[in-house]
Amino acid sequence: MKLLVTGGAGFIGSHFVRRMLRADDIEQITVLDALTYAGSRSNLGQAFLDPKLEFVVGDICNAGLDDVRLVDFDVDRTVPHLCQVLIPNRDEVHARLRARGIGVGVHYPPSHLQPAFAQWRRDLPATEQASHEILTLPLHQHLTEADIDQVVTALGQALTEARTTLHTGQSQQ
Repeated sequence: MKLLVTGGAGFIGSHFVRRMLRADDIEQITVLDALTYAGSRSNLGQAFLDPKLEFVVGDICNAGLDDVRLVDFDVDRTVPHLCQVLIPNRDEVHARLRARGIGVGVHYPPSHLQPAFAQWRRDLPATEQASHEILTLPLHQHLTEADIDQVVTALGQALTEARTTLHTGQSQQ
């Protein structure tokens, strides 16, 4: 099996890559990582000695990615971590989706606001704003096409209803 792991040099991704390199059915793992806030070559450590590992520095969202090997790369599976969207009125949409039985979540609270990082706390307004808008949609290997359709339909309805609710609420003030 050949895998493409985006974000594979981050904390979670690197653990996944090291574990998968030990699997008997793995032929090759290509890690694509932009090496931004959490990604670091050092997270992969000794994995770089494994001939099955190919490491590419790049951003999956970057259309100008110079490494054309990814265009023709033959993969059997991709391993996404989260499927997130930014929604200005996230909490209302979150509640509406949960009411429809859609397993949405919120990841992650900003690190600088966590008790463990209190001594380094500082104002990071863009991070804090994004943390109030990020909504994580269901993403796992057992999702069927019907499940995906249900999530997309419910999200569209929740967004429409939230706009209507917000508009109605504003006009009443």
